[in-house]
Amino acid sequence: MMRDMSTNSSSSATNNRALIFAPHPDDAEIGMGGAIVKMLRQGWEVIIADITNGEPTPAGSAEIRREETARATEILGLTDRICLDLPNRYLENKLQYRNVLAEAIRKYKPDRKSTRLNSSHTDISRMPSSA
Repeated sequence: MMRDMSTNSSSSATNNRALIFAPHPDDAEIGMGGAIVKMLRQGWEVIIADITNGEPTPAGSAEIRREETARATEILGLTDRICLDLPNRYLENKLQYRNVLAEAIRKYKPDRKSTRLNSSHTDISRMPSSA
């Protein structure tokens, strides 16, 4: 089930739409915030799909993380952001989880898909390409 974190969840057609899959809220911003800003300035519509909500986290809370995500979304100037709400720490490259990513791909019909990863997100790295 996708949870909409945006101010405008329009899925209208565009020629320049990117869908960025991030394992947790803040991964896209940390890993490719500069590229996101550049794409937006070039006229791209950029949507971030946080694969998990990042909880449980050793610091903060779910509420703080939601507030930080909303603020980062606003600062970047994104109009669409979703959370796929898949299980953090227990996520595997399984059909049931890939189907959730595929649903986001079908909804947004991106021209470009990207995944922001580091070494702790190995299984997640294969999910968007196999969704």
